[in-house]
Amino acid sequence: RIYKVSDASGEISQVSKDSENYGVLSLDKEAKVIVSTQVKEDFRLNLMNTESPMDSKVLVDATWITFAPNGKIIFSSRMSGNEEIWSVNISGSEQKQLTNDLADDSIPLVSPDNNSIFFASNRTGEIHVWRMKADGSNQMQITQNEGGFPVFVSPDGNWLYYQSARQRNLWRVSLEAKNEE
Repeated sequence: RIYKVSDASGEISQVSKDSENYGVLSLDKEAKVIVSTQVKEDFRLNLMNTESPMDSKVLVDATWITFAPNGKIIFSSRMSGNEEIWSVNISGSEQKQLTNDLADDSIPLVSPDNNSIFFASNRTGEIHVWRMKADGSNQMQITQNEGGFPVFVSPDGNWLYYQSARQRNLWRVSLEAKNEE
């Protein structure tokens, strides 16, 4: 959204009234006219047969996707206004919203046993890795000091590897004690 701040009073007022994203802003020399790029993401989850790639089918709008071991597709999307985690069958049926929070929840990663979904969320004001059960219940923050984006769960389910949001390096956190919660 676009806001303006009065240089005299410091008062803030909203200029744009929609929920679109805006990129680069520029003002004319009298500061009476604003030009801006409006960012319109066009992410779509396409299902295509490898033998006939021209026969593709759009399932949903999605910004990030992953296959769960049980064959479901877990994805993040802005369909509800902000970014949330969803699931859908490969046929496009049984679409279900798994997170519903004012923050952005994205970059889902499913555990090898299909019981947990890890995702990045800025619910605390900083990006941290969270975990929920495959049905969306029991959402809990996994990372504490150094948050980031989930990358990989060890095959035994004991370790989560994630990319730091601050330093962009790889970290890991033990899931053994957290698996009992």
